[in-house]
Amino acid sequence: MIKDGHNYEETLKHAQSKGFAESNPSLDIEGFDAKYKLTILLLHAFGVEATPDEIWNIGIQTLAN
Repeated sequence: MIKDGHNYEETLKHAQSKGFAESNPSLDIEGFDAKYKLTILLLHAFGVEATPDEIWNIGIQTLAN
């Protein structure tokens, strides 16, 4: 985004066209998909039981160039 000088909306449309973001990308861009996957990884890799509410997340929806 920064390197190519594109704004957030342009970059999101590009990511969607490449299959990196869903047509409704809220779980991706708000960081919830990563949070849910982290709970699975914590359990399987380290035996740590955590709920999504216990994991802090920040999405990328507020990025600006």
